[in-house]
Amino acid sequence: MRHRCATDHDVEALHALYSSPEVAPNMGFDPMPIEAFGQVLASWRGLGEVRVVEDEAGLVASYRLERRERRMRGVVYLASFAVAPHRSGQGLGSRTLSDLIAELRAEGVRRIELLVASDNPKAAGLFRRHGFEHEGTLRAYFRRAGAEAFVDEYAMALLLDGRSPGVPSARASHRGVADHYAWGQGCDGWRLVASSGLSVIEERMPPGSSETRHYHAVSRQFFYVLRGELVVECGSERWEIGERHGLELPPGVVHQVRNEGAVDAEFLVVSQPPSHGDRHTPRS
Repeated sequence: MRHRCATDHDVEALHALYSSPEVAPNMGFDPMPIEAFGQVLASWRGLGEVRVVEDEAGLVASYRLERRERRMRGVVYLASFAVAPHRSGQGLGSRTLSDLIAELRAEGVRRIELLVASDNPKAAGLFRRHGFEHEGTLRAYFRRAGAEAFVDEYAMALLLDGRSPGVPSARASHRGVADHYAWGQGCDGWRLVASSGLSVIEERMPPGSSETRHYHAVSRQFFYVLRGELVVECGSERWEIGERHGLELPPGVVHQVRNEGAVDAEFLVVSQPPSHGDRHTPRS
């Protein structure tokens, strides 16, 4: 595949790509006439590079790069990443991203950062598979035309130089020192680990209690039962998890946890990145 800078001859193809029903909801602007889009494209060029990705069959993807300067030299902002809908499902988005990361790494770029809509788990999953980490949530960040609700954006980044901001000291944790919170139907939680990249919570659910069905767009979770038994429903699947057994849930999986047993269920919930602010109710 070939990555090249977009030209005036690409306006029509890029307008069709960014206006498509599959792509438009996840961009930072609403669909518009091609004349207005030409102005948007011109403004993008003023900020950095607008690229088109092609293979022998034609347009594969498009994205743009903004290179930071001065103290932020070596940081690149990746935006407007979109794969042609008719080429979706062929692994081309992953290949495009891999090629781009390799190119920027060779240039000496140390950090690639981006924003992704919280209701776009497919894109968030793609970036996460390539090493991007969730660094924060921009709450109620934008609203699509005609919609009432605002949408959160996730800030994600990939560090390419392998450097760490420092080696933290070890820290012991247990119920007695952890932050406690109550939730649901008499349930309890203790935040054993609460860092920017990892959450470990010990929870207790009494018999007959349950949580509401939901999913996480970015966070991957692992449930590990310490005492009792949990029932986890994932779509049409039903998992009964006994003591010293666990279940991993990737991002985007709608699930519900219940205690159908006769004793309290005590278990660990490990989330990476933390699921706070990344809890979504599935559309009916």
